[in-house]
Amino acid sequence: MASSRIEIAGPPERAKQARVGFPWVLPLTSPPSAVWSTRFEEVDWRSLAPQLRPPYHPRLDGDRVWLPGLEPDALRPILDIVADQVEQISSAVVEEEQTAVSREAETDEARRRRDEASSAAFDEWWKERRAG
Repeated sequence: MASSRIEIAGPPERAKQARVGFPWVLPLTSPPSAVWSTRFEEVDWRSLAPQLRPPYHPRLDGDRVWLPGLEPDALRPILDIVADQVEQISSAVVEEEQTAVSREAETDEARRRRDEASSAAFDEWWKERRAG
C-alpha cells in the first residue's frame, strides 16, 4: 500500500453555499482515508481553542475542511491550529501505514521461511523413503 499524505491545498475561501456557522472552506490535496477522517473527527477542538467548541469545530467533507464563521483576523490562529492538526494526523497515519506494511512484510518473510523448511523436510523424507 502506498502511503499518502493529506496537505492543505490552498488558502481558505468563502464557500459558495455556506453551511450555518461554517462559511469558510479549507481545501485539502485529496479526500482523506477513513482512518484519517476518524482521527480528524476525534480531535478535541475545544481544548485547542475555545472558539471551536461544539458545534463550531472544523468539519470534514470530502477534500474540504469547513471552518466556523470568524472574521479573517480571528480565523488566522484557528487556521494554524487546523493546519497543525492536519499535519500531525497525516504523519501519524503514514507512520501507521508504514508500520503495518513492514509488519506484513515480516509475516510474509516468516511464512516463506516456514514453507521452505517444510519443503526441505518433506524432500528429505521422500529421499529417505525412496532410498529405503
